[in-house]
Amino acid sequence: MMGKILFGLMLLCSSSVMADGIDQSREASVKAFLRGIDADSRDPNARYVASFADLNGDGKQEAIVQIISDEWCGSGGCSTWVLVQQEGRWKEQSSISIVHGDVRLLPHVSHGWHDLSVFVAGGGLTPGYAVLAFDGRRYPLNPSVPPARKARPGEAEAGRLLLSASYANASPLYGD
Repeated sequence: MMGKILFGLMLLCSSSVMADGIDQSREASVKAFLRGIDADSRDPNARYVASFADLNGDGKQEAIVQIISDEWCGSGGCSTWVLVQQEGRWKEQSSISIVHGDVRLLPHVSHGWHDLSVFVAGGGLTPGYAVLAFDGRRYPLNPSVPPARKARPGEAEAGRLLLSASYANASPLYGD
């Protein structure tokens, strides 16, 4: 009996607590990274979305994140970051401008990393999906110009949805 109680206490006190399927320490560390990016703005209405997937086949999940606020979003969409964990901290691997909602993980791999598709619209752009291939160092910064390319019919929809345009699961960046 005492062993079960001690095991239960160890689970409660562990540094990585799971609640509703979300790793709270991972979410907190992503939020801390994003607050560092947003340090000059500190918009109290800023929200963020995050998704996690192994983009490069190393068995570790990278983070795909967006800040939703006037500072980071415009008529063409919001800034999006791909983050990797190094030495227990999130580091920017790529920054992608003007993402207007959906981000999808595609099955095709370029230079060891999965291609991503992002939805672009607004700012005079023709709405549609763009494919972002990893170039060996990073994903393209701007999905509306080469080396990004327009997705072929059905290509983007075949990918796994990582971030949704609805932002229904967006969390406050501040105020906790």
